[in-house]
Amino acid sequence: MFVRQLARTSRVFVPRAYSSASPVDPTSSSTSIPGLHVLRDFITVSERRAAFDAAVALSGRAEVEAGKSSRPDAVSTAHNVNSKEKFQSVALALDNGETAVCEHFSNYASSVEGGHKLTYFRGTIPDFGGVTIMERLGALHELQDEVASSRARLSRSANDHWRWRLTLNHYPTGQGDSVPRLGFPWHRDLTANGAATMILNLGADGALEFGEEPQSDTGDKVDGLRYSSSDHAVVDGDEVVPLERITLTDGDVLLLTGPARWEYLHRVVPCPGGTERVSLVYGVW
Repeated sequence: MFVRQLARTSRVFVPRAYSSASPVDPTSSSTSIPGLHVLRDFITVSERRAAFDAAVALSGRAEVEAGKSSRPDAVSTAHNVNSKEKFQSVALALDNGETAVCEHFSNYASSVEGGHKLTYFRGTIPDFGGVTIMERLGALHELQDEVASSRARLSRSANDHWRWRLTLNHYPTGQGDSVPRLGFPWHRDLTANGAATMILNLGADGALEFGEEPQSDTGDKVDGLRYSSSDHAVVDGDEVVPLERITLTDGDVLLLTGPARWEYLHRVVPCPGGTERVSLVYGVW
């Protein structure tokens, strides 16, 4: 399988809300996928450690609270993989005194116990180690332009306040070649998740691949990937040919706008023997 590796170039994004004196001055690697931006070193080394520790702790607390529940698991009706996924709704007290209600999936897109844990937040979005992640993301020209253009295209109000979403993905350490660190299947993010997708990588490196959706009988693109095979062209047994692979290192951000967000599929590649990794996936309308 041929996968073209990214070249590292030096095109610079300067967030509008930050001066050149900001400690974060991310550079963007070029890609062949329109609308895809790789922002290297988006947060500082000390911020990465603080955010990683806070994210792992919050994921662990959500897992504990979900385990305490006497309610049966709820079946998700809107998610983005070809499998039946169940979750528990839990309330988590945050360091700032607020409470975040979230949906916690103990084994998302996996039958492996202790595998990929996913926690989805809307409304109240936690911070991680005091790092101003949303503020910095919100200052990016590319994000602001995508929110404006997508709102116009979908006839949404241009004047509404931004509404953020967050998906916290916790990928525990793999157990060698026989039980690799889990990935995330081919999917396109749900429209409800935001006009753009922003993936902050924390901890171990993570490899993502991008490909085109196989043609359906109708030619229509649908929202996400769901476990009912009639919903989407990509089902078990279908093949998506990777067009590009991108490796994110600790503190990098991957920003999906335009065709990268709305047309292409992407996945997280499993990693034999991979160490613990977190991805914070932000979306906004």
